[in-house]
Amino acid sequence: MKNRKSTACLLILAAAASLTGCEDSRNEYLEDYQTMIYFRNGGEQDITLYRVGEDTWYEIPVCKGGRDLEGTATATVVSMNRTQIDIYNMDNGTDYTQLPGEYWDFVEYDNETVAIEEPVSLTFTSSDSWQVVKVRMHTNEISALEEANPDNTYVLALQVYADPKVSPDINIIIIRPTIDIPQLSLANTGVVSNYYTSGSPLSNDYSNNAVLGMDNRWDFNVTVGTEDQDWLSSYNGENGTSYTLLPADAYSFSPAYEDEDGTSSTTMSTVQFTSGSSRSAFSVTVNRNELELLTEYMLPVTITDCSKPEFAVSENDAHWLLTFRLDPDEITLTESMLSSPFTVSGDGAGLIALVSDPTSNWWHSNYNGTTTGDAIYGHYIDISLSEPLTDIVLSYQTRTSNNNGVPTHIVIGVTSDQNAVGTNSEDGGSWAQIGELATGLPADAGVWCTLPAFHSETPFSYIRFGIAVSALGDLRQRDSGTALSGLRLYGANTAN
Repeated sequence: MKNRKSTACLLILAAAASLTGCEDSRNEYLEDYQTMIYFRNGGEQDITLYRVGEDTWYEIPVCKGGRDLEGTATATVVSMNRTQIDIYNMDNGTDYTQLPGEYWDFVEYDNETVAIEEPVSLTFTSSDSWQVVKVRMHTNEISALEEANPDNTYVLALQVYADPKVSPDINIIIIRPTIDIPQLSLANTGVVSNYYTSGSPLSNDYSNNAVLGMDNRWDFNVTVGTEDQDWLSSYNGENGTSYTLLPADAYSFSPAYEDEDGTSSTTMSTVQFTSGSSRSAFSVTVNRNELELLTEYMLPVTITDCSKPEFAVSENDAHWLLTFRLDPDEITLTESMLSSPFTVSGDGAGLIALVSDPTSNWWHSNYNGTTTGDAIYGHYIDISLSEPLTDIVLSYQTRTSNNNGVPTHIVIGVTSDQNAVGTNSEDGGSWAQIGELATGLPADAGVWCTLPAFHSETPFSYIRFGIAVSALGDLRQRDSGTALSGLRLYGANTAN
């Protein structure tokens, strides 16, 4: 009973604002009707019913008005029949269908569990100014009816008859119900990238909330879990990625999942909602020791179940995609390891700016028309290594003072040929291209960007960080320039 009373609070109750009085600017009828009975909110009304697995009650005030407020009257409320609906549709240009009787009931005012047959009889004494007719709507069934018949506009059309006679044009109420399905979502959604090294904490916590998109009047549970390998394979195919599903022993949820039999699991979470709260927190803990070096992992977190099956999961806010990669340790870059035939003088500090700390200055490539960019790598920076590598991760910082030359297309090449360093070649020469990225690069000033991990089957001793296109133009076709404020390298030799 308590839950049913709560459900009524979810309605847009016309009665709520009207039960303190029923004189509603109907003075034009006073000369014709000494005492009149009418629907307080006669005419067409839109109401919202929330599909929560429970019936919903709607209160309709029936008022006594006129010049003689101490008069007595009797009234009956009854649903309109097919002929009356057809006439109303013709007169008003509508196309309504009366809600069938099995989808709603009149119920007793003092006992909302007992349905009563129509017509509903009302008696107004001299001291009565209003009475209430209560309607119970079977919300789940109405929702199913509307889904099965999307071309029909269902209404609950009622009339009031009274002695004395009801004044014209205020004795009809047309209730148009709209079904609203409560939506569950995650507060944080989308891709959240995380990179670890050997210096990162072993245990890493990530927090989120499950959210109900309306005022909550119930106690219920939501299960948060992960998508499976089939889902991830589809995601990789659609997005051109190659993520590996994070293994179950690398993460745990809190609070842990617990079923009705008391069986628990840390690969899922039972998120509890209590009445009055529309969000509930959970977290994921990831152990970096369980990650393979340079493997791109994803943990696709989503809402998998709810103890109120009528609730839906928002399609737009259903996935929290946590990605992880264990990177090799950073290789400290020095100015002597860097070279570029495109460094311009008089604009920035040159290559030293890329490895100085703090990175408050910048390196700028030539834009004065004296050099021609490489046909593949554009304006590039070559990095000489002291030890061969097979796997690398590069990070760069866009220029701190402005963003007019930020990279928009990056190409990475490697070689073991020392003679190739600083040399352009139309076909790439001895440089082997191992990576390219032309989308998703930052456009703001002073932002660090970590590129994907790149691998070569053959160890290499030189890396070419090529900027093929910048915000200033295509550096492979014309002199246009680019700028950076920092460059970092992480690498490993997995061939050993």
